[in-house]
Amino acid sequence: MRSFGVALAALPHCNGRKKNERAEPDDDWTVEQLIHWSLAGYQERANGRLAAHVASYREQCESECDQVMELHREAVRLSKAKS
Repeated sequence: MRSFGVALAALPHCNGRKKNERAEPDDDWTVEQLIHWSLAGYQERANGRLAAHVASYREQCESECDQVMELHREAVRLSKAKS
């Protein structure tokens, strides 16, 4: 089985589009080309959603890390105040 990159390279690029731009299928496309085009679109959308989730989790982790560090500083301050 070929990778998506190899499969996409085999797709026709019509209307003067560059290779990295998605062409729309037409009547000249084979079933294999249409399936690869469809799968590439799905992969593109899935990667976009994944990137959004990763960014969201990263922000959440940074926020929680800041909260933990603030609690640690408060604990150190209270510990020093008792001494």
